[in-house]
Amino acid sequence: MNYPEGYVVGSVIGDGHIRYMGRNNNTPEVSLEVTDKNFANKFKENLKQITPKRINEYKRTKHNKFGKYEFDVKTIIVNVHDAKIFKLVKKFKENFKLIENKSLDTVKGFLQGLFDAEGSLIMNSCRDKRYPWVVFYNKNVELLQTVKKLLSGFNIHSFIRFPKNRVSFLKICRKNDVLYFLQILPFSKMSIWSNDIQRFFCLTPKEKQTNLKKVKNI
Repeated sequence: MNYPEGYVVGSVIGDGHIRYMGRNNNTPEVSLEVTDKNFANKFKENLKQITPKRINEYKRTKHNKFGKYEFDVKTIIVNVHDAKIFKLVKKFKENFKLIENKSLDTVKGFLQGLFDAEGSLIMNSCRDKRYPWVVFYNKNVELLQTVKKLLSGFNIHSFIRFPKNRVSFLKICRKNDVLYFLQILPFSKMSIWSNDIQRFFCLTPKEKQTNLKKVKNI
């Protein structure tokens, strides 16, 4: 496997689906349904690198009060009918741990796909200063544990939380871990807080040296 395959698998596991469709339910479909145009484009570009099949992109339609179709301008659907990609995604959906034995590029692609799909960058305030947390929401505990293990392979420490009456999540909150994550695994929602992140990246010499050691240890 390579980066594009890892990214497609991670994206679909995070925010897509696979299904059989058609008159006889024998046409495999891999689909992503999102409102983030940048995410949709990135998913489409990675698909192009791993399949010769036609990739479809369209906006979801729905009936209005007059019974006519109208476009949902916010929702973008990208799909492809490819049995090979279908089987690849299905295999990893059934056993997340399979990704742990893949190449570094594949793991990076998988994590970026997941965080593009269900990751968030949250700006917290403390003593008049703003600093980011990276958060990944998912109700599947096994997936959260797999992501935590993959991140530890990059020397990034993370925590899993199970709040009452809310979706479980994984968070990266230590300053150096957040910095390192955003450097090697940037994801689409970073742009929302671009100015805050630029200020946050003003490291002290000691912090720069710590991050440099992390890079050398990979």
